[in-house]
Amino acid sequence: MPSKKWALCLLAGSLTACSAFASSEGEKKHEGEVQGYVIDAITKKPVAGVAISACSNRNCSETKAVVTDASGFFHIKELPAGGVKFKFEKKGYKHIKKEALPVKEGSTLKINVEISQYKTDVEDYQHPFLLMDQGM
Repeated sequence: MPSKKWALCLLAGSLTACSAFASSEGEKKHEGEVQGYVIDAITKKPVAGVAISACSNRNCSETKAVVTDASGFFHIKELPAGGVKFKFEKKGYKHIKKEALPVKEGSTLKINVEISQYKTDVEDYQHPFLLMDQGM
């Protein structure tokens, strides 16, 4: 009798292992990736150090994040298939949000983003004390 119990335990264990393997394979199957470049909107040169975060439109509790390299390139792997929200952020630049970009299962979405600097022209700014000194 002990051999039948052992055989049943072995069978139950192998079925559990097979179902766990199948479910992990199924999860990976529903993923895609995104890659692209971030460039300056005026100079058209690559922008390094842009923080990019991505999450599913359905659930933003799990966020993937990367930073652009010296050539402005980024690559985010293992994103859930479906609509994905993106944020592009860097100090001195306007933040960009893109929502519902379609990430397809098993494929790579390629996007290029132009990011604009905040206007910081000192010549256009007139401090109130300087205006008073000029008699204005």
